[in-house]
Amino acid sequence: MSKDPLRGYEPRVEDYLARCETDEEALEVIRYLLRRGELDEERARDLESKIKREGVRSIVERREFGYYLERYYDPDNREYRG
Repeated sequence: MSKDPLRGYEPRVEDYLARCETDEEALEVIRYLLRRGELDEERARDLESKIKREGVRSIVERREFGYYLERYYDPDNREYRG
């Protein structure tokens, strides 16, 4: 079986925002990442401003449950796609 292409991958803020259903959830995620020190204040302000003006979908497309499995795994060949 081929190597898992996501092993060791560190999610970016956009990866978290892609899972949000609403702008309010996205703003909450930004505040959370800021508190944890995973996002600096300037970037957080920029993202919050854009979400309030244009919505979270202006930053990233919504990723539904199963997105990563569908994108990175080939069930017919039982292997990961690169």
